[in-house]
Amino acid sequence: STSSAKVLPPEYFPMIKIFARTSPHDKEVIIKKIKEIEKCGILYAGDGSNDVGGLRSADVGVAVVGTTTLS
Repeated sequence: STSSAKVLPPEYFPMIKIFARTSPHDKEVIIKKIKEIEKCGILYAGDGSNDVGGLRSADVGVAVVGTTTLS
């Protein structure tokens, strides 16, 4: 399978509002490219070890830990 970050031209990244089902590597690449192209701050929220690269690459990283569901 091909990485979505390799297929999608980086200049499209800022136009996309939601990225879903991305690999840990793609998350980091997408954040870095948006920061590079847009020259803006990025907040990234993640809830697992697969989000570490994204959390580190963002200007603000929010680790979601110990969530509960309301019923």
